[in-house]
Amino acid sequence: MKIVIDCSTFLSGALFPRGNPHQVLKIWTDQELELVISDVIYQEYKNKLVIVAKKMFKIKDNLGVNLVHLPGVLG
Repeated sequence: MKIVIDCSTFLSGALFPRGNPHQVLKIWTDQELELVISDVIYQEYKNKLVIVAKKMFKIKDNLGVNLVHLPGVLG
């Protein structure tokens, strides 16, 4: 089965191990569902990841933040 996960849900689920967003990611990985994203959504993931990394981990540039691979992703 192919699914699309909203950027906010993806990041929330990845950062916080409780709650519904995390359960969505768990279902994705446990049931080997295929995550399908468009180029626009992929860019949003990357942009939001940079923002979160800069805030949470005090990263000053984008070099330390790189969304290279998500299991099962079609881009």
